[in-house]
Amino acid sequence: MAEQPTGGGDWPGERMAELRARRERRRRSVRRRRLFAAGALLIGGASIVAVLVGGGSGAAGHRRASGGNGYEAVTLEQVEAAWYHGGTLPPKPVVLSFDDGYRPQFTYALPELRRHGWAGVLNLKAEGSDLYASNVEAMIDAGWELAAHTIHHLDLTELDAAQLDKEVAGSRAILRREYGVPVADFCYPAGRFDEAAIAAVKAAGYVGATSEISGYATHARPYELARFEILGSEGVAGLTADLR
Repeated sequence: MAEQPTGGGDWPGERMAELRARRERRRRSVRRRRLFAAGALLIGGASIVAVLVGGGSGAAGHRRASGGNGYEAVTLEQVEAAWYHGGTLPPKPVVLSFDDGYRPQFTYALPELRRHGWAGVLNLKAEGSDLYASNVEAMIDAGWELAAHTIHHLDLTELDAAQLDKEVAGSRAILRREYGVPVADFCYPAGRFDEAAIAAVKAAGYVGATSEISGYATHARPYELARFEILGSEGVAGLTADLR
């Protein structure tokens, strides 16, 4: 960071404008790189180098992914039903989740995943999303699951008890009211959580919570579900190629 001259007075206006423009370009560059990023919970046999949740016995109604690799998109609700209530999963299920609510998730991810016969999980901020309510409703209608991602995308580890309750429980209440869906799962902003955050998520009634821990998800740690980051540059075709 450049140091301000010590001779007194303000910097020249053009210098300040240049620095602001440079910061904005960096911010937009970082944001562009993350717009298409998705988290993936991959569920299947032990040979899969991905997020392992455990094999399934097959179930009717699942749509197969393209490419002939046998992977099928499921929701977290289906995974949790199999984990805790005796439900079934297809042999190679995969959950794809998208954080925050960026416009390309509607304009690009939704039609592309639909073309492959997949749905996703939208981890949505209750306020400040780039998506219109109609965009979110269209994604839900297409089979996407809605999960809470706080109200303001704050670092939960820095909040007091009242703020924590507002961001965690409040975001669920807002999304349920606006979209009329259960909102059973939560996603930690920037993957930041601690014991207090986990306790707040449990108290708010969520069934599980996804993190940015890279690794295999397990039903033994439902509030610390690991995911693998999928970059936009890889695309769905790159993801399916990796899964092979």
